[in-house]
Amino acid sequence: MDSLIARALDTAAARGATYVDARMVETAQERYSVRTGVVDVISNDESVGMGVRVVVNGAWGFASTNTMTAEAVDRAAALAVEIAKASATSGGPKVELGPPVTSRGVYTTPVEVDPFSIAPEEKLALLLDTDERMARVEGISARTGNLIFIRERKAFASSEGANVEQTIYEAGGGIQATAVGSGEVQRRSYPQSMGRQQGCAGWEYVRDFDLTGNAERVASEAVALLTADRCPSDITTTLIIGGSQVGLQIHESCGHAIELDRVLGSEAAYAGTSFLTTEKLRDFRYGSEQVNITADSIRLPGLGSFGWDDEGVPAQSTPVVEAGRFVGYLMSRETAATLGLESNGTMRASSWNRLPLIRMTNVSLEPGEWELDDLIADTDDGIFVDMNRSWSIDDRRYNFQFGTEVGYEIKNGKLGPAAAQLHLHRHHAGVLELLRRRVQRQPLDHVGNAQLRQGAAGPDRPHRTWCRPGPLPQRARGGNAMIGEDAALNLLERALSLSTAQEADVYLSSQDLGLTRFAGNAIHQNVSHSNVTLNIRAVEGKRVGRATTNDTSDDGIRRAMEAARRNALLMPEDPAFPGLPEPQAVPRVASWDESAATCSPLTRAQMVNEVCRQGAAEGLDTAGACRTGVHEIAVVSSRGTRAYHAGTFAGLIITTRSDTSAGWAKGGSWRLEEIDYPALAREAVDKAVRGRDPQPITPGEYTVVLDHYAVDDILEALSLYGMGAQAVQEGRSWMCDLQGKRAMSQPVSIWDDGGALDGWPMPFDVEGVPRQRMELVENGVVNGPVHNTYTAAQDGVQSTGHQQYFTGPPIASNLFMRPGSSSVEELIASTERGLYITRFFYTRLSHNRGCVMTGMTRDGTFLIEDGELRHPVKDLRFTQSYVDALAGVEGVGDEAKLVLNEVGFATRVPAVKLASFNFTGVTV
Repeated sequence: MDSLIARALDTAAARGATYVDARMVETAQERYSVRTGVVDVISNDESVGMGVRVVVNGAWGFASTNTMTAEAVDRAAALAVEIAKASATSGGPKVELGPPVTSRGVYTTPVEVDPFSIAPEEKLALLLDTDERMARVEGISARTGNLIFIRERKAFASSEGANVEQTIYEAGGGIQATAVGSGEVQRRSYPQSMGRQQGCAGWEYVRDFDLTGNAERVASEAVALLTADRCPSDITTTLIIGGSQVGLQIHESCGHAIELDRVLGSEAAYAGTSFLTTEKLRDFRYGSEQVNITADSIRLPGLGSFGWDDEGVPAQSTPVVEAGRFVGYLMSRETAATLGLESNGTMRASSWNRLPLIRMTNVSLEPGEWELDDLIADTDDGIFVDMNRSWSIDDRRYNFQFGTEVGYEIKNGKLGPAAAQLHLHRHHAGVLELLRRRVQRQPLDHVGNAQLRQGAAGPDRPHRTWCRPGPLPQRARGGNAMIGEDAALNLLERALSLSTAQEADVYLSSQDLGLTRFAGNAIHQNVSHSNVTLNIRAVEGKRVGRATTNDTSDDGIRRAMEAARRNALLMPEDPAFPGLPEPQAVPRVASWDESAATCSPLTRAQMVNEVCRQGAAEGLDTAGACRTGVHEIAVVSSRGTRAYHAGTFAGLIITTRSDTSAGWAKGGSWRLEEIDYPALAREAVDKAVRGRDPQPITPGEYTVVLDHYAVDDILEALSLYGMGAQAVQEGRSWMCDLQGKRAMSQPVSIWDDGGALDGWPMPFDVEGVPRQRMELVENGVVNGPVHNTYTAAQDGVQSTGHQQYFTGPPIASNLFMRPGSSSVEELIASTERGLYITRFFYTRLSHNRGCVMTGMTRDGTFLIEDGELRHPVKDLRFTQSYVDALAGVEGVGDEAKLVLNEVGFATRVPAVKLASFNFTGVTV
């Protein structure tokens, strides 16, 4: 490890880098999941790789490799230098890092019990026992439980002399019970509502949750909520927020708001900016004097705990708010230097092939001296709420709304019966200014700790990853050579030959992503991401085990194959498992563009520079991302399946901002020439220029004309929350009770087609089953969902080829909506009074039935009066059933545009006019 890191430093320095750091990471992960009595997943996942970061000519470059040889490391270091030179052409500010960092040492997460020393049988028994106890409660339609354990070994060194090694352990788990009845879907979760609670700790962390002891309570509470009263609405009262919900509140609207890169605008096109601008430091009243918030990367078992960050800066505790006054940011070396300060150690990468970013440490609201029971007893009239169900926040981390799983009315110091789903919206400081009491530290976790695992947020989906879960992207142009069909299939055949299971299949995913990010009218990140991952299923009778690896040596593959079979033997028999699919002919889809495949960092830089030039000409701050690359997928199974596909992708996202407005544009295709970057720049600039000085508007029901970006959000939500058969079978889908009925307006037709060249083609799924065209909604009538092999067998039908990921439910991911006959201008002209909306932001599911979503408008919202755009309006919060919205379609645009959200998910959609859309509040 040391020799390869030293080689990376030497190679980059010899090619002209004035600063170099290299980070080598080996990750091992165990996952266990039980779903409604069935062991859903037992998987061992391993990965290894190195990332090299350099400064050349005052600009950053980054490249990575998963091949641990001297030659591969040399290529990565050389590519990082090439990328940095391309970045320097944008003429942005020179990188300044402040004082040198020369940390040395070794750190290991202190654990009582190494989670990898606990037998898999014991872990599985815990989940099965917990599931059986939830099943004792009548009325539960779906039960889930999961455990996860991670060990990350990381070595970091820099040209300044830093040299540190760390072993970080993580452990987590959680359960959830879902009850369905009379059109209602209610759930209760424990100990967190985000799937699980996770911390830097050992087996003792999960053991102390006592999942089994809480199982029947969680299930009983879910069933009780079906008949519970709703929490009172439209009232002003004392509010007590439980620790779980406070944790999310602090995480989302405090922790993210103090990330200095966000404050300085470099995340403007991604998850947004911050209301905590630099002039507010030490001079802004953040909350009442009861409010003290700390960012502490030393405090265990918080998930943001470590020895050194990924710049070699030591872990430390930083005051963020003291007695209600804002006093500190989360800072990197570069961002701290802009304020004349030093980094407080918050730069971390989500993987070896990711550039480190400022990422939240353990941001906590410090405890007070009151017990929760005392707070309740001290309240004559109020509401106690806990456990998040939905969350949405604006791009400045200021205006928010959330819904909880449960609430309790408080009368005369006593809790009343449970009530379902309270929804609250307000601006953040307005809540903390009213804080009167803080409880003592809870035994489970620190109130407000960053307990959610920090993933890399995508530029257009802050709550979703840039690439789908699974293999991380690899190889930008100039990196490793493309694998190719013969080599890919031969690799999988070799893997299959090393299996000793009765049956097996292996799915290969390889990606080469070149990503150029810009902000402040200049490139600030330019990277190459690359990886090749093998996803293995081993079958023993009706038992399935899984494993993944990116080590394609014989030893690495053999370990993964043995792990998959070992996991299969741990599984109980699943009578519903239909076996691996029989081989089918897979159609060839020609979605390869040589220009996209060979696009260089310099070409992307030239595209970005033109975009920035247009923004600067209008006095706008321009930010965004340009990406190009190659993806390869292949499947080989012991039943004879052999399938391969290679394709390309290109995309450009642009955000333009003035002091009072913002604009947005986005283009995507598998053809580079279809990215008309000058036109996209003009679109984003025009929105920002016309959107200056927005006016407030009264919330309520409005007719809306949705740009295709907003329509894309509707289709993606309909897919994720109900177009898959698993959700229908469990009663959680918006499709439930609507199949065969006209639930939407006659002009609405939606289909999924993985082979369509005017989308982003994926001709087969991870099981090697050809993707079928699926008519999901025809002329407003809802048809059936998409299937994988497992769900199809339960319904007695054939798989439609929609197993999108290695684990998880089937998903419709290449969606189309039929265009109409009206131009956008005609849709606006036909509207007497309404709103034109460019896009939605941070949308979250509020209620399954009807696909009720909550979110906000962003980047260009305008009042329509007498058929004309009158003036811009301030962004609005909404809570709206997407199904009901599409039941009121009054017009459909005549041009459908492709929105490539992520690698593997795309929509081609027109603009739409809707009769009514429900807005619940206006941003401030």
